[in-house]
Amino acid sequence: MSAGWTGRRAALIPEIPAKPVWELLSGLEEYQDTVKAGGLLPVAYHQVDASLYCVDLSKTFCYVVLGRERSGKSTFLRNLACAARDTGGRVIMVDGESHADARTAELVGAEYVVTPMELFQMVKELILLVNERGAKRNALRGKDLEDAEIYQAMRKAFPPVYIFLPDLCGFFQSIYSDLEKVGKLNRQIEVIFAKGQLLNIYFFAALNVKQIPEVSGHAAWLSFSKECNGVFIGGALSEQTLFSYQGIPFQEQRKRLKPGMAYAVDQADDQTVQPIIFPQNRGGNGG
Repeated sequence: MSAGWTGRRAALIPEIPAKPVWELLSGLEEYQDTVKAGGLLPVAYHQVDASLYCVDLSKTFCYVVLGRERSGKSTFLRNLACAARDTGGRVIMVDGESHADARTAELVGAEYVVTPMELFQMVKELILLVNERGAKRNALRGKDLEDAEIYQAMRKAFPPVYIFLPDLCGFFQSIYSDLEKVGKLNRQIEVIFAKGQLLNIYFFAALNVKQIPEVSGHAAWLSFSKECNGVFIGGALSEQTLFSYQGIPFQEQRKRLKPGMAYAVDQADDQTVQPIIFPQNRGGNGG
């Protein structure tokens, strides 16, 4: 009967596959309904009830994927890029000279930014977008609207733009250096990070936990990390200083997690920490 049935099926009891992969998660009816509705990026499973963990774009501007080396940061970022693509948004991937994330960019049809001139052109366009969209956002703020209302209005007025930074530390090194024929781009990036909230523009960046001291001295980092929204992959929460956390037993704070497991942190929601499991995604290079 199951093989011959072609109509709508009853909802299955949520469960996390023994070996979760992106094809299984993205094939769920809940995933399809979520990306079609927009506003949420489904990228993992809640460990507690196997429901989908989604990044809420109404609470997101700069999202940090934090973890140790080879913990799965690029895999999680790839999941985010796939979900962003499926919402119909514009996706931009800023890579380094090693082209480490070229396959991911190809997978999601992203605009691929590598050279200093390409980076300059992207930053130039982003400044124009921030100025254009900022005028409307400021007008909405003048009407005493709540942030949630402004978000909905901006979402209706402008298409989403997702910028992915697979190596946040390397990105900062670039913009604070004298790039060939371009010069330094840090001032422009600092303006974007300081004024880009609620513009339907989003940044998702991966960062090695050991590199926090290296980036923390930059003005761009102060604005980028202000929101403190993201995931920490690999466990041992007590070994990092970016995310605050509540409700995690002391013994769990030092515990390392198995591959594919992470803590999702929403600082806007009383520093809530949620254990999640994210699927492997072999559409690109290793994590």
